[in-house]
Amino acid sequence: MVISLLSLIQTSLSFAFQIMIANIFGIGSDLDVFFASNTLNVVLVGVSLSAINFALTPLLVKHYKASEFRKLRELSNSVFNSFLVIFLLISVLQLLLAKTLVGWLLPGFSGEQKVLTVFFFKFQAFLSVIVVLTGVLTALHYTLKRYYRTILVPALSQLVYLGFVFWGHSQLGLYSLVYGLAISQVFTFVLLGISFLRHYRPKILFNQEFGDAVRKIYPLMLAGAFGRSNLIIDRFFASALEGGSITILQYGNKIIEMISGFLNRGVSIVTLRSFSMMEHDNARLKNESFIAYKAILFFVILFLVGIIFFLRDFLGMVALTKQFTSKDVLEIYLVALSLLGVLIGGSLSGVVVNVFYSKGLTSIVSKVDAVAQVFGIGLKIAMFYVIGFWGLPLAFSIQSLGMTLILLLLLHKNVYSVEFMALIKYAAKLMLLGLLAVTLPKLLFVLYLESFAGLILAGGLFFLLFFAVTYVDKNEICRAIVSRLYARLSEPAKAI
Repeated sequence: MVISLLSLIQTSLSFAFQIMIANIFGIGSDLDVFFASNTLNVVLVGVSLSAINFALTPLLVKHYKASEFRKLRELSNSVFNSFLVIFLLISVLQLLLAKTLVGWLLPGFSGEQKVLTVFFFKFQAFLSVIVVLTGVLTALHYTLKRYYRTILVPALSQLVYLGFVFWGHSQLGLYSLVYGLAISQVFTFVLLGISFLRHYRPKILFNQEFGDAVRKIYPLMLAGAFGRSNLIIDRFFASALEGGSITILQYGNKIIEMISGFLNRGVSIVTLRSFSMMEHDNARLKNESFIAYKAILFFVILFLVGIIFFLRDFLGMVALTKQFTSKDVLEIYLVALSLLGVLIGGSLSGVVVNVFYSKGLTSIVSKVDAVAQVFGIGLKIAMFYVIGFWGLPLAFSIQSLGMTLILLLLLHKNVYSVEFMALIKYAAKLMLLGLLAVTLPKLLFVLYLESFAGLILAGGLFFLLFFAVTYVDKNEICRAIVSRLYARLSEPAKAI
């Protein structure tokens, strides 16, 4: 519960930052340049962090559980140093080939827009090294159950970034975004790494443990490269469209990513470690993962209904300058709706993937991911030529839902029987309860409360009503949350 709350705070800060820069720079070619310039970095870092978190953490947990602290130190040092060497080489290549790579990735950019993108691309070349190494440090913190640090430190870094851009944009302009990004990422690396400094050794031990880690991490990186290619395809095509297309896709994606990220940090972080300790207990693993599916679906439905009925109103309220127009608001809202399949599929797959990783079945995930992404790329290209811009987010949703379904079917075949009908009935009932809960708050907002304060009240009322109707319906996730809250609130009273 505390982890979820901290994740929500971090997510809120991230969203506040996105809203701030939209009001400062506008949804146009300026922000297109910034977001486009970090395309390759986002792909490389995303691929690596996913592989590190999901493949390395279970290995570290096993050594920690067995009190094999020397092996834990050796393995973490070896992985850390191998990524350091690899990403330093990649960064040098980025620096040397920047102009060519930008031309390939963003064929629609030209003139001053391309020159500025190349400069930002070069500046950010070495930031990927810091972020990937931060991922190894994060895996260590997960292993040692220091979950709070992995959320609090990035939240503090986000505050630093927000403050730098807010006070620096008037003098630095768009450059404040890349300079602030560098400062915040170094800040995160230092704060997460300082407690491990005395254990660091600048060497790579090519032993069995390192070999096992490589065999699990690098196939996932290869498969993940296909997954992140969605971003490359989006920006490749969007660079040739009108100014702001890249930014609109980025904002729609960001809204969905922030919510699914919040859910994954709140549920998947804990399940990854706990599932890793149930490797040989399938009955318990099935029971615990089924509860995790229900928890994810509970919050997915809550956010899904909230997005449908309140997101457009919220975006309209926070568009405070002429740079952030009503047309921009509508397009971002529609992109977010087009990506709801990613919210559902991505959130559920976070738990499913953790089950596979806990059993050491990383190759299954890698193969499914690779096949799904190849299909997704083809679908995205085809839909772009058929229906244009909107084919990009819609194809991503279809791909995400399809991949999650395939993973569940393989889980059913290889690990334990999945109760599909029970999950479908559970989700359908939650959706009906969500629609019931949102009716009164939406009507009150439209009829009487059309203001920012009214929107907050209506959203809060929806949240309370959703919990009320699910509690009355005896939903076990809702009742577990309420029970924990009651226990926490009653502790001070008992002490007094």
